[in-house]
Amino acid sequence: MAQNGISLNDKLYVELVRSLYRSVTPPFIMAGAFALCFLLIQVREGNDIVLMIGVVGLVAVSLRLGFTLRYRRRALDDVLNRAEARWLERGFALFYSLFSITLGLFGGYVFSLPAPEGHMITICLLVGYAAGVATGVGLRPAIAIPNMMLAIIPAALVAIVRADPIYFGMALIARFSGGGRALGPHALCQCPHLDPQSAELQLSRTQRWADGAAQSVGAA
Repeated sequence: MAQNGISLNDKLYVELVRSLYRSVTPPFIMAGAFALCFLLIQVREGNDIVLMIGVVGLVAVSLRLGFTLRYRRRALDDVLNRAEARWLERGFALFYSLFSITLGLFGGYVFSLPAPEGHMITICLLVGYAAGVATGVGLRPAIAIPNMMLAIIPAALVAIVRADPIYFGMALIARFSGGGRALGPHALCQCPHLDPQSAELQLSRTQRWADGAAQSVGAA
């Protein structure tokens, strides 16, 4: 089934990609949180590796924000087609993953340091990031879940290696509370070929969820 020459599957896919660009507030919040975390740990520890990873992280999050802002208007255009949406999704995923990798390296290294205060603020940053991924890109589990893992697993592995029951428990909580969030009720099917009735239902749900998320961000 098609409407105005565009299949419902294509309309659903385009709406899913648009959901990645609808709100730019969470990425700015995350950028500020990362910068604050990096600054506080670097001032306390004066560590060259923390400095290097932190600077790379700031560059990565700046590239992510720059790409999103640069192409946000195009993504929200009413005449966006599937091919353009696919390109926008790939670009978004690339820069999103770049920051997730850097954040994972940052978290893993900080957890290797004998700095409990640094561990405390870093785990807050990582759990907050996982929650932000679930909320912001949860409609695209293929992007959300790998990025959660990239950000959380390095610190979790280091915490497990410490062989401390508290750190081991923290690693398990961070791993499962983060990874499971992306498969909430709004994580839609990734199958490219839905029957028309299912596609129309998914499209309606996607639009309602995106509108509700935008209103929540506006109210905040």
